[in-house]
Amino acid sequence: MTTEERLERLERALVRERRRNRLWLLVLVAALAAVFAAESLGTLPMSKTVAQANEVRARSFVLLDDKGRTSASLEMTAHGPSLDLIDHNSTRSLVLGINEFGPGLVLYDYNRSATLDVSKYGPSLSLHDKKGTTRAKLSVDKDGSRLTISDEKDTPRASLGVDKEAARLKLSDENDRQSAALGVAAAGSALVLGETGGKRRASLTASQYGPVLTLSDEKGHPSAEMNVSGRGPQLTLRDAEGMCRAALAVSKGPFMGMFNPEGKPRFCLGVTEDDPALMFFDESDRLRGDVTVTKEGPSLRLFNADGTPILGFVRNRPDADAARPTGK
Repeated sequence: MTTEERLERLERALVRERRRNRLWLLVLVAALAAVFAAESLGTLPMSKTVAQANEVRARSFVLLDDKGRTSASLEMTAHGPSLDLIDHNSTRSLVLGINEFGPGLVLYDYNRSATLDVSKYGPSLSLHDKKGTTRAKLSVDKDGSRLTISDEKDTPRASLGVDKEAARLKLSDENDRQSAALGVAAAGSALVLGETGGKRRASLTASQYGPVLTLSDEKGHPSAEMNVSGRGPQLTLRDAEGMCRAALAVSKGPFMGMFNPEGKPRFCLGVTEDDPALMFFDESDRLRGDVTVTKEGPSLRLFNADGTPILGFVRNRPDADAARPTGK
């Protein structure tokens, strides 16, 4: 086939396509005009068609192709006016209608469909699989916008939403229990991870006070926390009741503490201004003894319950140096 023949064939195809487009345009124009006139259809008996000056009243209109097959129809149903467009396989391809909930548009592609509707809650767009199950939905309401993606059982598995407070991304398991979530708000951002049972197992947050990493047990109770604030980094370990049992922090110096089930310190080890200190507390959070090493030498002190010293031992540096093992 020569180039001229190909061009001529292409021109004929374009002419046919333009004619087809003009036909569908005429169909849509006629359908829309009929929709505006459908408001008064219920006042006439179904068997009557009345023609008046510049006005046609009827219960339905049907357009046929050259083979007598229905290509489009406009009718008044029990729920409201409906416009149907049918393809060359006699399959419904488009439905435009209005019912008591509002206007809606449905597009069909064999076994799949897409629905666009507007209700009192707001507009929404839904995509359906071959079984008619909604697999994706985009909606806008008074609270914000939301995109939801579902599995073949119509269970929401992922959602992305934006409201007045934050933007959120949620991922769920097959039982619609949240497994992961990401949120961003004015106060900061957060990432939450959960197990299949829906219990929160890990979270990472960031705000004006600093980042915080939290790890939880199988019941969802926080067990370990690591944060960085203006005072420095800190690691906190908690028991099943949520009480702090151990902590490691760095502020003016490193610090480690161990606590009883009531959250009161019993043992602390720290270094301040290059001087290490070891402190012991009783069950009432009272200091009962400490061991420190300063420039003057090591010291040991013991106290009774009212804080009165009962034993003190201080050794200066020369004696300490003399007592230090030489390794010989």
